[in-house]
Amino acid sequence: MKTTNKMYEGYSEDAIKKLMNADNIEFYDCISLYDQVIVLFPEPPYAYAKRGYAKYKTGNFIEAINDFDEAIMRKPNAANTIWQRAIAKWKLDDNTAALDDFKLYLNIKPQDENAYFWMGQISESMGDNHLAINYYNQALQIDSAYEDAQLRIQRLKKL
Repeated sequence: MKTTNKMYEGYSEDAIKKLMNADNIEFYDCISLYDQVIVLFPEPPYAYAKRGYAKYKTGNFIEAINDFDEAIMRKPNAANTIWQRAIAKWKLDDNTAALDDFKLYLNIKPQDENAYFWMGQISESMGDNHLAINYYNQALQIDSAYEDAQLRIQRLKKL
């Protein structure tokens, strides 16, 4: 199987088949499949990121973050993996680290209004409404019709 998809670089044909099959099975089963691929091919980042996501989906946020860390160490510009790690950290109430990850993500994808919106939500949960409004405004600078950001700002200004 010849593939031009960069996420599969460094894997054998058999490993690629396993990775592609993972989309058709339950997350708990995916973890075992990714374990098998990582044992055989420990260097490429994709299986770590996918295993991290499967662990996230099963509620194992700490192990998910560990896998995301491994994937990001191998591919520092993996924006989606950085995003997923930010959400996992937020789920653990590690809000400062989640914000840091979203900032790292925005270094790669600076025009993503959703990242600014998430940063606003996290700032709100930390009780920093001023910072939240700033992040919502940044989302609106990218997409002036971002209704959820508009509503959040209106609500916060009434407090």
